[in-house]
Amino acid sequence: MNESKPGDSQNLACVFCRKHDDCPNKYGEKKTKEKWNLTVHYYCLLMSSGIWQRGKEEEGVYGFLIEDIRKEVNRASKL
Repeated sequence: MNESKPGDSQNLACVFCRKHDDCPNKYGEKKTKEKWNLTVHYYCLLMSSGIWQRGKEEEGVYGFLIEDIRKEVNRASKL
């Protein structure tokens, strides 16, 4: 996987909440996929109403496919 090392993603904002915080107790694990220039908090994925897991656990981010994440970010930006 193309994930950054634990401290490297601290300056990258989550595409959903736009927070830079890396606090697993509050936001869930923060994942960065450098290949797709994408950073998300696990809880932000779970709380997004227009997305669901279509992939296997090891695909995308916890089974949430990159294309679906991007579509949900786009949809949510219009609300």
